[in-house]
Amino acid sequence: MPEVILEHGSEREARRILGVTIPKDTSTDLFSALILADDFLKNGGKAVVISDFLQTENNKDLQTAAAVI
Repeated sequence: MPEVILEHGSEREARRILGVTIPKDTSTDLFSALILADDFLKNGGKAVVISDFLQTENNKDLQTAAAVI
């Protein structure tokens, strides 16, 4: 399940949050993460995806999701 850990934050806030974020051993749904990022980036901005990029949750095409954003 994709998770947003900072919205409308500064670079300083992002660095602080990334410094205390603990990795989780969960299934991966990069397709949904890319679609969620697109929802947040309608007015511009950047999204950072931190992942091992091993798709485990569904078989949706990541290139299709990437093309959306």
